[in-house]
Amino acid sequence: MSHTFGGNWTEEKLAVMQRYFTAYARALKNQHFNKWYVDAFAGTGERSESKQPLAIGSLLFGEDAGEVGEVKDGSARIALAIDPPFDRYVFVDLNEDHAAALKELQTKFPARNIDVLTGDANEVLTTLCQTTSWLSTRAAVFIDPYGMQVSWATLEALARTKAVDIALLFPTGPLNRMLAGHGNIPPEWAKRIDDHLGPCDWRGASYQKTLKADLFAPNVSTTKKTINVEGLRRFVLKRLKDIFPFVCETQLELKNSKGAVLYHLFIICANPSKAAGNLAMRLAQSAVKLPRDSKR
Repeated sequence: MSHTFGGNWTEEKLAVMQRYFTAYARALKNQHFNKWYVDAFAGTGERSESKQPLAIGSLLFGEDAGEVGEVKDGSARIALAIDPPFDRYVFVDLNEDHAAALKELQTKFPARNIDVLTGDANEVLTTLCQTTSWLSTRAAVFIDPYGMQVSWATLEALARTKAVDIALLFPTGPLNRMLAGHGNIPPEWAKRIDDHLGPCDWRGASYQKTLKADLFAPNVSTTKKTINVEGLRRFVLKRLKDIFPFVCETQLELKNSKGAVLYHLFIICANPSKAAGNLAMRLAQSAVKLPRDSKR
């Protein structure tokens, strides 16, 4: 069973994910920690590229795409092939069919210690953060949501471990499209943005109000959107830096076939030690190989 999602940009993100976590596994090879790989939206282990673009609703609420293309390895299979291997693999998915397909990997990779957890990624990750002994454990966490499913509270829980490295796909493109130019955002969307960005003034960062020059209605104001995808990238980067000691300044920008930005890939380290941060920076800069014409 394969999971249908993505396009050429999926190849880019998985290439970075493979490079980063392979370098991470090699760097920690001789360390005494228990080394985990955690995939919060693991899918089925295989993927089929979508032949049609995703609507904003799909990216917001996490619906799968439609027509199926070529079947390829997904993040779970890629992670299982990393050498040296991790001590434990935790694959998470809300979809029971996806979880069943992931459990088949336990028989296909008998040398790997694999746990498949079915449930909401936010709840599963929070529980792992709260119940794991992080003095003896380190984890590489891949967070690749279908849309805006990750809550800010979950990222805060990961930050409190002081022991995980994260590759996070953040949907800056869909978020930008949700921020309507007139500022009248549907309550359902506004609630999702609040949950996704956490306690912050994203409205003030995205809009500017000015009073109209009108003698007959002097107190009437207009609202103008002042932020774009690049502005959102910088806003999210600052938000992440507020809770994590290290966030790589370089992000991979992922675009669809029409050139519209979908996601930015952030590489994050929750370990406050200078040595851990320096290592994460070196690994991130090596993994995120940007095009020559990119400014980030």
